[in-house]
Amino acid sequence: KIDYYKCTGCGKCVEVCKFNAIDKDIKVNPFFCEGCGACAFICPEKAINLELQDTGEIVYIPKTNYLIPLLYAQLIPGNPNSGRLVYELKAKAEGLNKEMTLIDCAAGIGCPVIASLTGCNYLIGIVEPTIPSFEDLKRFLLVATHFKIPYSIVINKSGISDKNEKVIEKYAQKNNIEILGKIPYDKKVIEMLAMKKPVILGKSKAAEEIKKIAEKIDNLIVNL
Repeated sequence: KIDYYKCTGCGKCVEVCKFNAIDKDIKVNPFFCEGCGACAFICPEKAINLELQDTGEIVYIPKTNYLIPLLYAQLIPGNPNSGRLVYELKAKAEGLNKEMTLIDCAAGIGCPVIASLTGCNYLIGIVEPTIPSFEDLKRFLLVATHFKIPYSIVINKSGISDKNEKVIEKYAQKNNIEILGKIPYDKKVIEMLAMKKPVILGKSKAAEEIKKIAEKIDNLIVNL
């Protein structure tokens, strides 16, 4: 929130905002704002204040059909995900005192992703053999490298583009990145999801590959 009685229009908030959420007229676009607070920190007149906004709620299922507790955030329609929401979600998960927490991270490199990576011991990048997905993966791995978190990758929907798949494999080989496995594009996956059942409970090539990848991940965790 900007107090226009204090604001002198110096434009420092516009310059510091990496999300282009403040325009030249010093108006805030709430859909672009990530709530990082850089504008409030840099404002010489202290004309900007951060206000908490409800964007969703945290849902806790203590025991699922598969004996694993589940935590997830349910966003209010029209509201974006936020780093703060992910932070609160992780804090509740850590309070469960479990040996391991598996986090399904959002795509990209925004605040929710940074919040997801914080405190992680290992990362697994999921990439599809498409150019947009590959470019997202490379940015994601740069962030992981910055935070010095070890990682490997999994190719999902393998087989939809042999050309792009080879590009990803060459990139992994060049940068010494382990590929844990390649989950084939499989219509059986869609059928299992439609029945709201885990893919591995069905009989499919994708299910078999997921099981193999899980075994490799299990070994990785033991050696961390």
